[in-house]
Amino acid sequence: MAPAAGSPLAAVRLLLKETRRGGVAAEIGRLAELLGKSADDLLGTLVDAGFKVPEKPREKPVFVEHAGEILWLNRNAKGDLWLNAKDSKFAEKPEDEAKPGDSGGPADGGTPTGSRGRRPRRRK
Repeated sequence: MAPAAGSPLAAVRLLLKETRRGGVAAEIGRLAELLGKSADDLLGTLVDAGFKVPEKPREKPVFVEHAGEILWLNRNAKGDLWLNAKDSKFAEKPEDEAKPGDSGGPADGGTPTGSRGRRPRRRK
């Protein structure tokens, strides 16, 4: 899904490359180079949009929701700063994309709300 036009994240989001885990990401220096800006200018824009620059690789990121996705900054073990994005679990799905059983009701083939199904018996 493409970000809304007019947002500082719109151009940046389009430059992120797909990762092995299903998200998208790019190194900040590379993004700044592609946009014709300095890395400090790009970081300033991202911080103004609500991001927090992590000091350590294991620091918990601050997630920014935008256009049905969540975006965050992280630092890898080498000290490189990356911008990441993936679909938000909390974004509403359009009706035509909903999977059978998503609503949980028996009318669409799903299990009744609150029911998890039967568990198999334990063998003694």
